Parts: sequence; C-alpha cells; structure tokens
Amino acid sequence: GEPRTIEKTFPAESLQRISVKAGVGKIEVTGGAQNQVTLHLELLPKRHGGGWLGRSEEGDPNDAELVAETRGDELHLDLDVKGDRDGMEENWTLTVPARLSARLQVNVGDLDVRDLSGGLELKDNVGNITAEVPEGDVDARVNVGDIRVTSATPSYGDVSLKSNVGDVHIEMKDHSVDYPKPAGAGNHISLRGPGKDRISLKTNVGDARLILRSTV
Repeated sequence: GEPRTIEKTFPAESLQRISVKAGVGKIEVTGGAQNQVTLHLELLPKRHGGGWLGRSEEGDPNDAELVAETRGDELHLDLDVKGDRDGMEENWTLTVPARLSARLQVNVGDLDVRDLSGGLELKDNVGNITAEVPEGDVDARVNVGDIRVTSATPSYGDVSLKSNVGDVHIEMKDHSVDYPKPAGAGNHISLRGPGKDRISLKTNVGDARLILRSTV
C-alpha cells in the first residue's frame, strides 16, 4: 500500500466535545480560536513487517475509511479498516476550538494535547501522554508509558497520581510536593484542593508528573 493523507474540516458551532480513536500511531490535538475542527490524518503502511507483537500484516491505507459521526454535541472520529488495523501507522493532527473537551484513545503511540480548556479524557495502551492546558479536568491513563501534564488551572480539586511501577511527582508554582514514599515499587500521591478541576493520572508501568502552574 501507498501512504495516504486525509484532510477534512468540520463545523464546530454546536460541538462541546471531540472524540478520536487511533490504532498504532499518534494523536496531536491543539486548541485555537477558530470555530471549526480541522483534521490532517496521515496513513502509512508499515514497511518492516513483523508488526506489533510479530503478527500484523502490512496494512493498505486505501482499505481505510474515515468515520466521522456527530452524536448530540460530540464529534466522533475513527477509522474503519478492512484488514488488520495494526498493519499501518495513523498520525492524527487536529486543531479544534479551545473550549472543547476531548476524549482520545490510542493503542500504541503517543498522545499530545495543548491549549484545550474543556477537559480531557486520555487513554493509551503503550506510549506517552503529554498535555498542557489552561484549565479543566484531566483523566489520563496509560498501561506502559509516561504521563506529563501541565495545568494552569487556578482552581484544582481532587488530584491523584498513581504508578504501579514508576515514580510520581507534583510541582506547584516553584516547588515540588514532598510525600512519603511507600515501600515497594509503586507510588501514589493525592491532594485535595478547594477548586473544581479534577486531575487523575494513572500509569501501570511508567512515571507520572503533574505541573500546576497557577500562582493563585
């Protein structure tokens, strides 16, 4: 199969949330001032064979169809693939209105979100999650990989960082938060703030780091 690029624009006046599901590859979402969703999706056949866990065939990007459905105030984006979805790499790049919330899921690869204030729900099986937001809830879960979230929220509520095998770390303004390290491999930090934004970072194998930028 040959590489393929899909470009689409969706009106966003009535949207509150965007949802994207990716297989192997990456998702990058950036919030902006425009009132539309722009998508640039690259589909690349995996040339080297073997694939993830040694069983995937080379996928053909021409066998993939973009599925875009608006359900209520949520735009869902996904791929419908005839053959083995793991046989190609999907690179999703989106620019969306900054007010939206996002629900993003990738099987193998990285998630990168910037400048969205409506709240994030991020799931990654194997890969790293990076998010930088002005405010909003953040729920990030990874099986194997690191999570790094920077939030400028002036109003944080319940905050929880958990790693079964790895380190957890919170920085506030200019200092780190000290906490007692439990015996064994895992780590957990909880904070309870008076505000509205809930932040939960969980990784099974990897490090979780939260930077709270606000000086409130």
